[in-house]
Amino acid sequence: MSAPKYTPIKAGFDFKRLPGRTRPGSFASFRRGSTLDARADMANIIANYKTLMAQLESVTPDAMLSAMQPVFDKSQEYVPRKTGALAESGILEVGTDNSGRPTVKIQYGDSSAPYAALVHEMVWLNHEPPTRAKYLQSAMEEEFDSFLTSLAVDYMMVMGG
Repeated sequence: MSAPKYTPIKAGFDFKRLPGRTRPGSFASFRRGSTLDARADMANIIANYKTLMAQLESVTPDAMLSAMQPVFDKSQEYVPRKTGALAESGILEVGTDNSGRPTVKIQYGDSSAPYAALVHEMVWLNHEPPTRAKYLQSAMEEEFDSFLTSLAVDYMMVMGG
């Protein structure tokens, strides 16, 4: 199943429709004046939102990496270690996809451990605690609250909070 297509968020605030010539005192004149006033009042607010969105976008890869590190660390505790190859195949990487969207990936399994998905899903096999099947899923579920907190803290720092 492929990830949904990402379209970067763009701030688009504008009041485009304005009546042409208006008679002073008419509703159209009032609407035109109100629209022009609103444009002027909103210009600074729009600029602030665009700046904030750019700042959030620039901090997102580091924030995602910081938030996912505890998940990866916990998955490393849980991953079965019969030979060590499965644990060594684990990676945590941050990057961007083809559309420029920030991505973070935790992955297990490579040519030295092509059985990663099988070990993950075979819940009936016994593993020496704390290792287990569902090693990545368990880590993700257990660290979800800290993941959200980490992102919130990183984004609040950008916003000056």
